[in-house]
Amino acid sequence: MEKLTDRFIERAIPECFALSIMLLLLTYIAINEKNQNMKKGYLGLIGFCILKLVTTISTHIKLLTVPAFTVLFMWLISHHLW
Repeated sequence: MEKLTDRFIERAIPECFALSIMLLLLTYIAINEKNQNMKKGYLGLIGFCILKLVTTISTHIKLLTVPAFTVLFMWLISHHLW
């Protein structure tokens, strides 16, 4: 358990922090974007960041079914939005 905790702190937390900052920046840019096509592109990048964040966390805690449900959820949202 200590090895998993150390590995999680050393690898997953910095990656999650970087992805969270990128997610906040992309969300801010997407909200202020006037062009609808660019806004859809930013929404795609935001979705990718969310998927990467969930995959990173679930990989480090050894819960690998979460990314599949997240992909399905993001697919449903993207088809509903477009």
